[in-house]
Parts: sequence; C-alpha cells; structure tokens
Amino acid sequence: ESTLSTNGGWNTDNATNATSAYLPYPAPSNGTTFAFTNDDDCNCDKSADRMVLPTQSFAGYADVILTHDIFHNSTAGDILTCEVSTDGGTTWTLVNTYAATAGSWSNGLTVALTAYAGMPAVTISFVYNDAGVWGYGSGVDDIQLEGFSAPIVDVAMTTTNAEYTLIPLSQAGSPIGSTGMIYNIGAVDVTNATMTVNIFDGLAANVYSGSSTPGAILAGDSLAASVAGYTPLAVDVYTVEQVVTITEADVNIMNDTSYYTVAVTDSTFARDNGTVSNLLGVGTGSTANIGQLYAMPNADTMTSVSFFFAPGTDALGDTVSVAIFDVAGGLPTTQIGQSAEHVLGVADTVAAGNFLTLSVTDMLSAPLVLAAGTYYVAVQEYDNMDNMALALSGQIYTPGAALINISGGAYATSESFGFPGAYIIRPNYGPGPICLESTSTITAASCAVYTAPSGATYSTTGMYMDTIPNACGGDSVITINLTIGANSTATVNVTECVSYTAPSGAVYNTTGMYMDTIANSCAGDSIITINLTVPVLDLSVSNVGATITAGASGSTYQWIDCATLSPVAGETGQSFTATADGSYAVIVTTSGCSDTSACTAVTVGLNELLANDLLEVYPNPSNGEFTVGVQGLVANEVIIEVLDFSGRVVGTRKFNNVNGQLTASMNVNVDAGSYLVRVTANGESATKTVVISK
Repeated sequence: ESTLSTNGGWNTDNATNATSAYLPYPAPSNGTTFAFTNDDDCNCDKSADRMVLPTQSFAGYADVILTHDIFHNSTAGDILTCEVSTDGGTTWTLVNTYAATAGSWSNGLTVALTAYAGMPAVTISFVYNDAGVWGYGSGVDDIQLEGFSAPIVDVAMTTTNAEYTLIPLSQAGSPIGSTGMIYNIGAVDVTNATMTVNIFDGLAANVYSGSSTPGAILAGDSLAASVAGYTPLAVDVYTVEQVVTITEADVNIMNDTSYYTVAVTDSTFARDNGTVSNLLGVGTGSTANIGQLYAMPNADTMTSVSFFFAPGTDALGDTVSVAIFDVAGGLPTTQIGQSAEHVLGVADTVAAGNFLTLSVTDMLSAPLVLAAGTYYVAVQEYDNMDNMALALSGQIYTPGAALINISGGAYATSESFGFPGAYIIRPNYGPGPICLESTSTITAASCAVYTAPSGATYSTTGMYMDTIPNACGGDSVITINLTIGANSTATVNVTECVSYTAPSGAVYNTTGMYMDTIANSCAGDSIITINLTVPVLDLSVSNVGATITAGASGSTYQWIDCATLSPVAGETGQSFTATADGSYAVIVTTSGCSDTSACTAVTVGLNELLANDLLEVYPNPSNGEFTVGVQGLVANEVIIEVLDFSGRVVGTRKFNNVNGQLTASMNVNVDAGSYLVRVTANGESATKTVVISK
C-alpha cells in the first residue's frame, strides 16, 4: 500500500476495533475481519490511501469480473475508487467510483474488467481520498476475481426510488414503481431488456403488475425503463419489486431484482428513509433554517411538524422552532407558517436523540391551510444552541430538495455543504385536533431479515425509523437499533482472584483483554470481548523491632498469630506492633481477593512493653513498699533496681527464668522523694519513676 497518513493507511481488523467516535463500522457479512481506512480516527492526510492487491494474470480469459463488498461513508465528501495498473503500479486507470453505502455494507458489488482480459499482469487497488477535510472512512471485504473463457452477459436492475418514503393519502396523486434503470455491466450487447414491476400491499397482495417496452442495450450502456405504475388508494405499506429480463443468458441473476417500499400514511410526509447517517447543525453564534421542499399535489391543512435530532445535554434549555415558507424558483420566499418556540427539556437532550413534534399555524395563529404547491419546511436553530444535531438520511437524495440558510444569508443546497441526503423532517396533515406522534426506541437483532412493526423488512445493520398508527390515530414513530448477521458480539468485564474460565472453556490467569468465540443461535460466531482483571496481591512485609508493616497499600488487613492461625483482635491496620514474642502474618484483601503473607518472627523488648503500658509500678506514690509488674517478658534473668537521682542503687532484686509475666514486691527504706525503678533484661533496660512519701 501507499499513504500520506500518519496512522498506517489501510488496516485489517474487526468492526469493534475499526470503529471510532463518529464512524461506526458494522460487522461484514462474511467473517469478522476486513480492510479499512479511518480518517475520523486520525484527522490526518488521507488524500491518497491506496491498498494494492497482489498482481494477477488474466491471460487465457475473455472476460473478468471483480466481486467485492464495500462500506463507504461519503458524508464529508469522502471518495472511494477502484483503479487498475498494467505496468506494475507506475500508472493507474480509474475503473469504478463508489457511492455511499447507507451506514451498512453493500455486498456482492461487481466491476467488469473486460478491458484487461488476456493481459499477463494486472494490479488492482482501492483508493480512499478524504478530499482534504476531516472525513470518515471506507472498508473493503470479500474480494473475488472470476475469469470467463467467453465474454459475459450481465445486466443489473436499479430502482429509481420514489422521491418520498412516507406520503399522506391526501397527497398520493402520483404513481409509484413507474420508472427504473437497466444497466448492461457485461461485455456483450443484450436484446429485449424488459423491466417487470410487481407492487404488493402490506398483506402481500399483488395490486399492480406491468412490463416496460423491451429494448436493446449496448455493453456498458443503460436503458431507462417505465411502466404505468400504481397510485395508492389506501393507507398501507407498498413494496415495489422491479425485475429485469433479457433474451440472452444472464451469468449473474443476483442483481436482476431490486426492491423499495413506500408507506402511504393517514397524515405524514417524509423524504428520509428512517436511517440516521449524520447529525447536523451550525453551532453557537449563528442562526439557521435547515429543511427541505415538499410538493403537495392537493390542498390540505398542515397541523404539525415532526423531526429527529440529538443535541445532547449541552442543549438543555436551548430553543428550537419550525417555520414554513412559500417557494418560488426552487427557493423559499415568504414565511407563511410557524410553531411556538420550544425550550428543550431533559427528554429532548437524551444521548439517543428524540423525535419532537411541534404544532404549526399560520402567522396569525389560525390553521395553516395550504393550496396545492411546493413548500419549504424547516427547523430553526437559534444562536444560543451549540449544535442542533438534526438527523440526515444520507443515502436517499433528491438534488436541490434539502436547503440551508445560515444567519439570514442566501439559501444553499445541503449537498453544496458536502451533505447530500434527506433530513428527518416530517410535516403532518389533517383537519381537526392534532394527534401528536408518539415515539419509542427498540433494540433488535436478526440472523438475516428483520420485520419491523409496520411490516417493512430490513436486511442490514443500522438505525431505522418505523411508523405505525398509535392509540389516538396519529403516528407511533419507532427508532429501531438493528443488528443483522449470523455473527454477534458482546463485551463482559470480569474480576477473578486466580483464573477465569471463558465460555469456550479457555482459561486465563492474568489481567488483559481476550477474544472468545462460541456458537450463537444464528449458527454463527458469538465473539465475546473479555476485559479480565486478576489482581496481583503484594504480600511483602517489613519489620522494625516489634512493628511489622504490610507492603500493600490501599487494601484491607487482618493480622494473625501464626502459632494459632487466629486473628489478633483489633489489628486491622497496615502496621501491627506485637505485644508478645511470637510469629505473625497478615491477610491482605485487594479488589475482593485475599491471600496471606509469610510469617514473621518478632521478639518484644522492654521498650516495647513500656510503650504499651505493660511495665508498671504500683501503688505510686508509695510509702516504700510497691510492686513492679511486667507482662509479655521472656528472659533468663531480670534485675530490678531502685536508684536515687544521683545514680546510687538503694534497692535491688534478681529473678531467673521469667516466661511471660513477672510480679516483684519491692521494699526500700529511703527518704521521701522521687526515685527511678530500672528493669534490665535481655541486654536492655527500661525505667519508670516512683514517688516515696513518708
């Protein structure tokens, strides 16, 4: 490969590790690892990230087809191309430029390499270009080359999607399914290319069938096909199936059929396809109208406008509103409708976003009755808002329909800012009281195809907006976070004291991140990321005299007597001072895991006994008769002396073989005053003062 970037250009990994803050990579359909380049992650120079495949010989083939899967986010104007070289990479020829892939993988894409059939050395590369901005990224997977001994025949059916995805029944005046494009992507001219259209209602009943006039298509050319189509008569979800047939034998029938759906609602217009590919706003200090055009073939009353946005908690207390304008020459002119200003509350600023519906009236607060015509419906961002984050469906696109006005300037198309697509802004119609939309969010997963509550089906991972009637006759808008595929992923965080046995049976005994794979219910792989913590306990100790200190900090402690293995009552600190000779250890507990140190032998001296009030003289004062008591002392010989302050010994006693406790009676006949009692044992002495009174 070659690159100008600082993060290595193209890489290979799974979807979890490839994903960055604003570029979520979905898992590919085949396996888990794929090639990718991520400009969102580095914001570096990715204007020439070239991934070069091994050179292939096409000698002996009359035709060659490149088949592959693509993920491409072009929201910021990112460009992904396929290029071919026949001179070892000195020069490259463009053979394909890729469209964006709607937040999911486009699988089984084909590129005809007929022009290179028969050549002995053909090198293929994929080139990502961030267009000089902070872009997003692309992925490539499942690359296959297929050679043919004779030129191939292959046509593909491409749908000309309806301009609107949701149409109020009152505005359903134009037929659906009436047009499509047939592309000859093979190397042979074809004849009698015909588009057959079948349209089904929500109960899968066929409500329309028709075929276009057959036509011939030269290799590499296309044919615009048309039929009468179907004008919906009732609220329902309609599925349009378009199939191409030719006289010749088509080598790839997988691309001969295309589908799309159109939902006819009781009240709602929409251009978006329910997939959120970007969140847009202009930022603090600027105002904006962000919206799109709606063509109404029939008069109706607009009662409210719904839109999806995710401004985040920073927008709590900020303001938004809706505005409706007349349109002339494709551009907004006079404002004719409005909503009240809406101050964002907690429900509006949740991280997952919110579907907000605002009632609208004309400029005099009367019902907004609209004649047949085209109108601009916009959400207004105020200058105190950091970013409105209005949702955009980037893969459904009518040029010139989405328009932006910033701080009162001229209107410009959304695509001119590098954001082609349709905003999730949906005007609602109908007489009488307004039944506001209700919203909900669900997380769903399916092995292959997921059927939404409305009956719509989805076969790729993504976020979708589904609409069904709610209890009051309005729309219930459901945000579906959908995961499709045989493979699934999960993450677990585990703390174990010694070792951890993963679901697959693998055993790990050190802290780290591990990938474990088991079979899931879809007969695929369940890939589990295990974040494992195995605490390493510090069992070291140090001692100075009779004081022992545990090396572990920030833990809990229990000191024990090694002779009995029983806890030393009350000794739960990091340090412990023994009051008797013996051997001691500490039980250290860290992160819920416990272990015991080695035993440490301690000999307790007189000074430790003195410090712990285990050497005492009583009664004090006395008349010359008093007792010296020592606890916890072990010595072969103990000498007790009474001295005056000149150092003269005025009384003495000696004891042999003291083992634990000594009680010595002393009787001195001296003048009243203060005297020192000195106890000597094991080579050290300790003193206390006694007062003699007469």
